[in-house]
Amino acid sequence: MLWRLLLPIQTSLRYKLLVLVLFPVLLVMPITLGVAIYWSKAFSYEQLLMKVRTDLAVAHDVFTQLQRDNLGRLGNLAQSYRFRKGFDAGEWRSVRTQIDALRYTGRFDFLHLTDRNGRWLAQPEAGTSKYSVLGSRAQRGEPAVGVEVFSSADLQREDQALAQRVRLPLVHTPRALPTQRAVEDRAMVVRAMYPIKDAQGKVVALLDGGVLLNGNFRFVDAIRDLVYGPGSLPEGSWGTVTVFLDDVRISTNVPLKRGERALGTRVSQEVRDKVLQQGAVWVDRAFVVNGWYVSAYEPIRDVEGQRLGMLYAGFLEAPFRSAVFQAVGVLILMFVAVMALSAVVAIRGRVPSSSPSRP
Repeated sequence: MLWRLLLPIQTSLRYKLLVLVLFPVLLVMPITLGVAIYWSKAFSYEQLLMKVRTDLAVAHDVFTQLQRDNLGRLGNLAQSYRFRKGFDAGEWRSVRTQIDALRYTGRFDFLHLTDRNGRWLAQPEAGTSKYSVLGSRAQRGEPAVGVEVFSSADLQREDQALAQRVRLPLVHTPRALPTQRAVEDRAMVVRAMYPIKDAQGKVVALLDGGVLLNGNFRFVDAIRDLVYGPGSLPEGSWGTVTVFLDDVRISTNVPLKRGERALGTRVSQEVRDKVLQQGAVWVDRAFVVNGWYVSAYEPIRDVEGQRLGMLYAGFLEAPFRSAVFQAVGVLILMFVAVMALSAVVAIRGRVPSSSPSRP
C-alpha cells in the first residue's frame, strides 16, 4: 500500500531529474550552436573576400604587365639596328616589312609609323592617327602607354574590319541600370607610343600601336587560368574574369549559358554606382548575369585619369554556401542527438527506493 502511494512521488521526481539534466543542455547548446554557426560563416566568408581581393590584384598586375609588354615591343623595334638603318636611309619597304612582322607577332590590331603630327609613314594608304595625350608625351621623348576608348569612327579610320568586329548587341541583364542603348560599337584599346629620335636626340617620328580588348579572350582566359587553376576552388564553382567598357562586358569568361560567353551583358546597378560613379573598389558578393558571385571590381582609367570601364575577378558563390549549410546541418544533428541521448538516460534511470514491506 505504501509503495502505491510513493509511486507518483517517484514519477514526479524522475521528471524533475529529467528537467535538471536537460535544462543546462537546452540553455548552453543553442547558444554554443549559434556562436559556432555565426563564427564559421563570418570567418569563412571573410576568407573568401580576402581571396577574391587577391585575385583582383593579380588581374590588375597582369593588365599592367600587358601594357608594359606592348610598349617594350615597340621599344625593341625602334632601337633595333635593322630598323634604324632602314629608317635613316628612307628604305620604307624594309621599314614597313618590319612593322608588319611586329604587328603579327605582337598581336597588335593596328601599328603605324607616324611623323610628329600623327601622319602615317611607310605605308601605301594615307591616314592620320587619332590624337592622344600619349602622343604629346612621346613627342617630348617619353615612351607612353595607357588605355583609351576608340569610337566607331576612330576604328573605321584604322580599319573597317575593326569597326565591324567590335560591334556588340547589348543583352538584357537582371539588376542592371535600365538603358535605351541597343549596341556597343566602341572599343577599349591598350595603346602604346614610342618616340624615334635622330642623332641629335630630337624626336622625328613615332611608333603607334594598339591592342583591342573587345573580344580579347586570350587576356581574360590567361588570368583565369593563372588565378583559378585546378584545385583552387571547390567542385561546382568556377572562376571568372571580365573587362568592362562602361558597364558592358566586352571580354569575359562568365557563362551566359553552356558554351556561350556573356558578352554584351551588363553589370548590376549597385556595382556600377560604386565603381564607375564613385571610383571605389567593390569587394563583396554581387549578382553576375544569372547568379551570385564572390566578386571584386576596380575602375579602369584612361590616359587622362577618367573612369572608362572596370576590371573584375570572381567565383561562383553557391558551392561555398552549400558547404556552410552542410556544416550547419551536421551541428544541428549533433545537437539533436545529444538532446535525445540525455533524455533517454534521464527517463530510463532508476530512482533509488526501498522495497515495500509485507505485513
